[in-house]
Amino acid sequence: GTIGAGGAYLRWLVSARRTRIERTLPGAVRYLHALSSGSDDARTMLAKVAGNDAYGGTAVSFRKALNAARLTGSLDTGLARVARDTPSRDLLAPFLLKFRQHVSQGDDALAEFLGTESRLLAHRKEHAQTRARRYLKPLAELFVLVLVLPALLVVAVTVTSVFAPDLSRLIDTPVGAVSPRAVAVYTSIGFLLAIGLVGIAAVGALRPIDSRRRHRRPDTARGVLASASTNPASAAVVAFVPAVGVAVWLAYAGYTLVNLSLLAYVVFAVPVGLVAARRDRIDDEKDRHVAAFVYAVSERASVGRPFPEAVAAVAREVDLGPLERDVADLAFNLSVTTTGGSDVTDGSGVTGESEGGDVQPAGHAAGGR
Repeated sequence: GTIGAGGAYLRWLVSARRTRIERTLPGAVRYLHALSSGSDDARTMLAKVAGNDAYGGTAVSFRKALNAARLTGSLDTGLARVARDTPSRDLLAPFLLKFRQHVSQGDDALAEFLGTESRLLAHRKEHAQTRARRYLKPLAELFVLVLVLPALLVVAVTVTSVFAPDLSRLIDTPVGAVSPRAVAVYTSIGFLLAIGLVGIAAVGALRPIDSRRRHRRPDTARGVLASASTNPASAAVVAFVPAVGVAVWLAYAGYTLVNLSLLAYVVFAVPVGLVAARRDRIDDEKDRHVAAFVYAVSERASVGRPFPEAVAAVAREVDLGPLERDVADLAFNLSVTTTGGSDVTDGSGVTGESEGGDVQPAGHAAGGR
């Protein structure tokens, strides 16, 4: 039993690693293709992808390849080792081997290979997302049906108990006296919680990786309080205090553990859910204005204006809604960077910190989308 459980756990780890790699590889290859038009060599290109956490499992694999290359003195050997050991046998392994071959054929061959591979992986990713969307609709309908059944059972038991008093009669059990009605109610609650967890896991697995958002809590207490209305991570910290207070008060008032837990959870979850919904609306609005921002910058850059000046002009002249503060921050960062005489790094971008805490969709980094 222990060996079987250990084997199942290891298989789950391998499957999780393979999934993380295969979901982030298309964006990483697209970024490599963009870098291939510059003057960077293959090792530098891989290092830039490896240093970007937006590429998740692919970045980890590239870091392993670079570490092996430093130890052996050969990038070919590092790529071959990772291709041999990676759990993504059907996607990352052949890509690394082909990448190694085209590196030796010159920059033009490598750029052409990366362009072709980027298109193939993008098509594969689009096909997978289309298939996932087809699964999401019947899955949502199934969960609605499954979630309704326990509620109907509770209603039926409650109504029946009026005509059948035996359902409310206490029965001695090893865990104490309990009525059949309570058993039905608690079983339904447990079933709902289990179905909810399964639903969260299923939707998370089917949701495209570039539409996921990670909310980071500010490091300071003042930052947490200031961002509580827009950052769900901060709202969770703030809402935890009144939830604990309500739980203590209900316990002192003599409420049962089930009622206490339920009411305390409602006090905690409702404000956090409202903040999360508000933040999603803000982020969706920003996403809709990104196209206008890119078009406005490209329009000004096409007439010969430097990129920092084009961004600054867009920040002054174009109404970008909730994206305005982020664009203003980007314009300021570019002006400081260019004034200092250093190159613009990959980290310069629309950070989204103006809404309190960071929320960065996976894959929104350079080349990740």
